[in-house]
Amino acid sequence: MKKGIFSLGILLALSTNAYGETTVQYCDSAKEYITTLEFLRHGAKGAGKAAEANNRKIAEEVSQNCDGAARRFIKVVLLYQKLNVGMVNAVPVAKQASGVEDERVDMYVSVLRDLYLKSGLDLSLQEAINVAEKYLEPSKVSAKKMKEEFEELTDFCRKDRGLAQTKYACAKLVHEILASMDTEEDEVADAFIDNYKYLRSSKLFFTSYEALKLSRELIGHGPRAIESFHRALKYAMDEKGLNMPKPEALKFATRMAKNSKVESERILKSDTSSSFWSFW
Repeated sequence: MKKGIFSLGILLALSTNAYGETTVQYCDSAKEYITTLEFLRHGAKGAGKAAEANNRKIAEEVSQNCDGAARRFIKVVLLYQKLNVGMVNAVPVAKQASGVEDERVDMYVSVLRDLYLKSGLDLSLQEAINVAEKYLEPSKVSAKKMKEEFEELTDFCRKDRGLAQTKYACAKLVHEILASMDTEEDEVADAFIDNYKYLRSSKLFFTSYEALKLSRELIGHGPRAIESFHRALKYAMDEKGLNMPKPEALKFATRMAKNSKVESERILKSDTSSSFWSFW
């Protein structure tokens, strides 16, 4: 009986994803193990027979990530070898990549390339690797959508000289903005860029630094925070609205923007309270 309970616990632990949703997959783990081990034995530089025990351990870890895990692992190792990165640094990232979907690994490879190449942000190899690895983390947003937003933000950051950002700071900024995405429908790139340009307009007289700082703060509350900020600021400065001076209007609009992202539990409590009083 104890054995059965223990086995069930392992199954549930292995089939619970990053969002707490339980799923079941049936995989040819032996195929993934053998493919990974044979690659490490014969196809990976610096991972020969002398490292056999470690190779077997790595192969077993990769085999736990279901069908396609070996292919994803090998893809990242080969990429790192092409970049002259040693196995010690390549293997941890490749193991992580083996556990995510193919599309996210493809996006990771593409992002790393864009960060590193001169036609992209032209970061140093280590800087590019440090930033790109974040794109392997689990996300509710599809890899395709994430890549589209990444390209738009990177292009803007690279071309707008007024931002006065180093290339590495630009890459970190892009990831920070993308991290604010909660759903597939979020258009964070457009929202951030539009707000930055709006704040830099002659009417508001924001410096590049001020516009960038506030835009980063607002987008952290979701793309609709930008829309709410614009609406609140316009109303606050309108003579028929709140008729506030610019400093006070900005504070008010920022507060309204922060209220644009509300946790579902809070909404539920609010709705319940409203229903209760309307009933009575």
